Amino acid sequence: MKNIIVCVVGQPGSGKDTLADYLMKKKSFSHISTGNIIREEMKKKNIPTDRENMRIFSQKMREDVGNMYPANIAAERVARNTVISGPRNLAEVNFFRNRFGENFLLVAVDAPIETRYQRVKNGRGRTGDSITFAQFKAQEEAELNSGTHELSKLLSTADCSVDNSRDKDEMFVQMDYILKLKVDTLYQ
Repeated sequence: MKNIIVCVVGQPGSGKDTLADYLMKKKSFSHISTGNIIREEMKKKNIPTDRENMRIFSQKMREDVGNMYPANIAAERVARNTVISGPRNLAEVNFFRNRFGENFLLVAVDAPIETRYQRVKNGRGRTGDSITFAQFKAQEEAELNSGTHELSKLLSTADCSVDNSRDKDEMFVQMDYILKLKVDTLYQ
């Protein structure tokens, strides 16, 4: 049986981890978060894990070890059907595409900025989430295409996308349909 590797990309608060949790709990996928890999490395070095420090740290690591960071670490952890959340550049996604071939699927999760801000402000509990809407918007603009962060390119090159602007159950229905199509393609 072929393993399916779903890579989930999206802006902060779009629902990447919500979708990953759904795939874990309802579809028995394992979950690897590239953001958690970066946070683990930062904690080892006693660096605060707020969003701005994460952007700076990951950019520095990519300069030092290559643009595949942390995709190279994530890929080593894949052992079965897996959802990988949070890549930030094309080099990471291309690394996954080359490594996993036809079993790889890039899914963009989308939601309006106001919705995403409310989610971040009201519930994730991550360091740096207590910010104003103006700060959230400025951070997002800085991340879309700065240095090795190419989020806008990833969103536009995704194999498919799911809308998470309303009820998350609607997003799950969309994902189920996408998975069915992928499985049907792999087992023709």
